[in-house]
Amino acid sequence: MSTTSRNGDTPRRFAVGLSFPGEARKRVAAIAKLLATALGQNHVLYDKFHEAEFARPNLDVYLQNLYHDEVTLNVVLLCEAYNQKEWCGLEWRAIRDLIKQRKSEIMFLRVDDGDVAGAYSIDGYVDIRDRTDEQAAALIMERLQMLKPSASAAVGELLLTDGGKLPNGKSALCDVVMAKGESVRVTLEAGYELDFAICSPEAFKRWRSTGRLTGCLHLARRTADLEVKISARHAGLHHILVINNTRRKLPVQYKLAIRQN
Repeated sequence: MSTTSRNGDTPRRFAVGLSFPGEARKRVAAIAKLLATALGQNHVLYDKFHEAEFARPNLDVYLQNLYHDEVTLNVVLLCEAYNQKEWCGLEWRAIRDLIKQRKSEIMFLRVDDGDVAGAYSIDGYVDIRDRTDEQAAALIMERLQMLKPSASAAVGELLLTDGGKLPNGKSALCDVVMAKGESVRVTLEAGYELDFAICSPEAFKRWRSTGRLTGCLHLARRTADLEVKISARHAGLHHILVINNTRRKLPVQYKLAIRQN
């Protein structure tokens, strides 16, 4: 997805920046993976995605510049450990300067009741202790879209592509995170008729156990050339399935593309 600069002229490097203590890494890693599926790994500021780049002297100054100038939406994990960590303090310093400038490009997620210096009871946050990782990622995507249309994917921009040769009885699985109401355009080209579906994780589990694709966001049987606009009815992770039920000896070549509508 493309992002915009603070002056609206040049692209920002990252759509989302994640600021968190190591104690929250397990949750953040899962959320970062979902965001990378939707945005592209290079557009998510998460340390494990950029290890080679971050192996450098003066990393403190380098990171502060990234959080301050190269991120469309900074997401801060508020918790007791955040207030105690030196690296969080460096990132928080850059983010607090954005708050001082009355920037709205900051989102708070809370994982415990710990105080963070500079964050107050009047500040809004999302408590993700009772939310799934998919729900947390979808809320981040929703907030990203609110900033301005150009802050998220541009219309027509490629979000996901997949393809190859699919043997009989096999399925291809891709994932995308969508905000509620988000609209995408799907195109599928195949050398022979395949089944195609976009479904929730719950519907996917049901299909795996019963073989029945019910409750899908979209379901197309026996299609070789598909082009359809789809709007998400719920926020979160969506599974994209291409299924070969042709009973043909030779695999079926296919190409799938999903674009921002």
